[in-house]
Amino acid sequence: MARSSVELPVSAMVCSMRWTAARSLSSWRWMRSRPSARSEKKLENDELALAASFTTLSNS
Repeated sequence: MARSSVELPVSAMVCSMRWTAARSLSSWRWMRSRPSARSEKKLENDELALAASFTTLSNS
């Protein structure tokens, strides 16, 4: 029981770290490339997919 109470915050922390890294990377790319509306929409979809995958990871 003590083990699982430690594992949960650790996995949540790793998850949020990855999420932050992905967000900063995508915004850095956006700043460099100044994408058209079309690629901006694709980036938005990628972020939604990323968020969904993190949600499923944290739920499992």
